[in-house]
Amino acid sequence: KNNEALQTKKPIVIVNYEKVKNYDILKCRKWRIVIIDELHRLANVGSFVTRYFLRNRQPTFQRRWGLSGTPPPETAVNLVTEYIIIQGNFMGDKS
Repeated sequence: KNNEALQTKKPIVIVNYEKVKNYDILKCRKWRIVIIDELHRLANVGSFVTRYFLRNRQPTFQRRWGLSGTPPPETAVNLVTEYIIIQGNFMGDKS
C-alpha cells in the first residue's frame, strides 16, 4: 500500500522518517518540492536517515525546505548536515 501511494500522482505525499530509506523516497519519483519537518533530527551524521539524505543530493529541478521548532544551536557548525541536505552546501563546502 505504501508503494502504491508513493507512485500515485497526488501532489502531496507525507512520509515519516522511518520510511524514507526503506522506500527510497527520493528516487521513487521526481519530487519538485521536498519539505523536511523536524530538520534538527538530521544533525546526527550517524543516523541512517541523515546518511540517506546526504547520499542523495538535491537535483537541480528540486527545491528543499526544512522546518524545526528546536532552538538554533550555539554554533553554526552544528547545522552543517542540515545545510548540505537543504541547500547542497555549507558556506561553500559540499561535504
